[in-house]
Amino acid sequence: MAQPQTMPLGPGAAVPAKGRSVRAAGRPARALAQDDIVMATNSSSIVSKRSVEKIYYPHEPHYFCHFVKKFQRRSPLINRGYHIRLHVIDVAVRNFLRRPSSNTKVVVNLGCGSDVLPWQCLTRYPEDCRRARFVDIDFPELLRKKCEIVQNTPELREPLDNVVVSQNGRIFLTSDQYVQIGCDLRELDKIEESLATVLDLPNCEFLFVAEVSITYMETEGADGVIKWASSLGKAEFCLLEQILPGGPDHAFAKVMLQHFNKLKAPPKSVFEYPTLQAQRDRFARLGWAHTDANSLWQIWSGSEYFSEEDRKKLNGMEPFDEWEEFAIYAAHYCVVSARTWADSQVSTTPATGQLRTQESTIEFTTAYHPYTGNRGQRRFGAPLKVQGAAGESRIGNIFGLGTNTRLRSQDIYGGNFDIEEVEISAEGPASRMCHAAVDLGQHNLLCGGRTSPSSALKDSWILKRGDTTWSRASDLPVPLYRHAITGLGGESHGMALVVGGKTDSSTVFPGCLVYQPDCTWRECVLKGHAYTPVFGTVLLSLPETAASEPGRPQFSGVLLGGMLADGTVAQQSLHWTLEIPQAPEAAPTITFAPLAVPDLDPAQGLQPTIVNRFGAAGLVLNDTTIAIVGGVIADELLRPEEEILRITFSHPAGSLVPLGHILSPASKEGRRLAASHGGGSAIPRPLLVGVSATLDSAGDLVIMGGGGVCFSMGSYWNEGCYVVTLG
Repeated sequence: MAQPQTMPLGPGAAVPAKGRSVRAAGRPARALAQDDIVMATNSSSIVSKRSVEKIYYPHEPHYFCHFVKKFQRRSPLINRGYHIRLHVIDVAVRNFLRRPSSNTKVVVNLGCGSDVLPWQCLTRYPEDCRRARFVDIDFPELLRKKCEIVQNTPELREPLDNVVVSQNGRIFLTSDQYVQIGCDLRELDKIEESLATVLDLPNCEFLFVAEVSITYMETEGADGVIKWASSLGKAEFCLLEQILPGGPDHAFAKVMLQHFNKLKAPPKSVFEYPTLQAQRDRFARLGWAHTDANSLWQIWSGSEYFSEEDRKKLNGMEPFDEWEEFAIYAAHYCVVSARTWADSQVSTTPATGQLRTQESTIEFTTAYHPYTGNRGQRRFGAPLKVQGAAGESRIGNIFGLGTNTRLRSQDIYGGNFDIEEVEISAEGPASRMCHAAVDLGQHNLLCGGRTSPSSALKDSWILKRGDTTWSRASDLPVPLYRHAITGLGGESHGMALVVGGKTDSSTVFPGCLVYQPDCTWRECVLKGHAYTPVFGTVLLSLPETAASEPGRPQFSGVLLGGMLADGTVAQQSLHWTLEIPQAPEAAPTITFAPLAVPDLDPAQGLQPTIVNRFGAAGLVLNDTTIAIVGGVIADELLRPEEEILRITFSHPAGSLVPLGHILSPASKEGRRLAASHGGGSAIPRPLLVGVSATLDSAGDLVIMGGGGVCFSMGSYWNEGCYVVTLG
């Protein structure tokens, strides 16, 4: 094959001018317009990657800045989401480069856009890149611009040796380290022909990278790319793209699909391959001998891509508290790692849906009360009990994050669950979110919260039932948000327990606090089984109260899940016993013991995974039964039937667990919001994140507010209040 005409690359060198005609040959105008839309997705992506580069990689050379004219700082959620994408690709390429081989290592970026992977690797892993070449492949128009930027940017041009630019053809740029091929990914024969021009294919080893690129192709074309890549000898593939683990009706999936449809660039493969198992089967069918697939949420918690210290270090880069939204986003993106040769190491990653057993569910009556306009739409508020003008019981949802800003108001739900928004008096608490509130009988206690993730609050307030005026209580000993609170012993005691929480964006509070009737706080002495500090946990006090001796009340309850300091969901289920000393100068003592969650026969087993949650609401239904509502779990999304759990405690004889508390698998009932309202219209599936949940006077579960930001694609708000009859 004849070599293309070439000329040395310099500041004034010509850039290919016929890229459009190369792509346009035989393509109708509508198809070309669709290609342009797909190319436009690169513009938003590189702005976000530039934001990550500047914030998360301050001590290494920056390359995205040469493709982004003006820096735009993205939100912490978008930064964290793009960081994990960049990090996963970086680790995959690094591992490929470091794997021993006598062949030339070739990293092919399919649909590369303006990615700067070659320069990052040359900077980070110079020794590993000595026998490597990087190949960028994308539409000619896009690569023509990229070639011009490389040509005119010393920071991009100077790391490359023996650089030449072609005046025509598909090969725009070649060098010892880096090659650009401007070609439609549907034209695989031309791509292979171009690769053969610049590489000795039989003596090469390939890693193909496709980061949210081939999913924009028709599925048949994307499958063709994957199958073709498996035909080039010893090869690996790293695919990162969207999946639909909760189906297309999950709130995040709805917003995501609407977003891309609005852009007229819908992901195509997501419907054919919506789950991790479907992606595994896809690659196996298309010629790959070894395939593994994980969601970004699994990757975040695992050890292959991140260490515990890696995760903790990120907290120092940028204050971050959008954990539920990050978990849901990350669960909707998969990473497929495939090889053309069999590996003796068998993947241990379970297929989606196999982490937890299929169990029968009980459908039940749910009433849905739509909100009017934005009223009722608030996230990360807190429930409280108040009285109406006639002394009737009312439920409120106070403060939190509204559609535009933090709120300094409360939604009071009437007898028909119509809402009256009530402003707080000027002397009351300031606006906040992620605070804690608890009903102590004749009054509500509200404490802590935050403005931003780095600005925690420590003030505490009392609101008496039937009153509209707040009174100040003693401040918390430390500022706290995402802390858990539970009342102790009901109205007769007027006390509360606080466990965990965050004092700032990176510090988890290691202690436990007791609120006393004289409005003061006392820190507990911790005993028994080691308690690992968490935030966003479920903390409940069971109704039974004992006394070790007169004047020394003793309370007990459970602590489930929460999040650890490194941003992973704690697999921690504990029973606690709290003893209050009579002497005011003596500290309360809290003793933790493991709470057994038996992993029994698959037909019965209650897996710890779905019990230990972050950001869930917990409620006590009776002496032995609790409910857990929403939140997120490790590794996967909650299934609809698992979003609301009712769990009963048992005390089997011979238990090895101190105090004998065991979560009985026979008593677990997954609950699905499946009833209808208003003459048969379907109840919309809620996003049970940031909700406030409480029991009304009839004992029904009331779920208020909630929703979430769906990465860069939009927001989802629950548009009504749900009233659930629990049996």
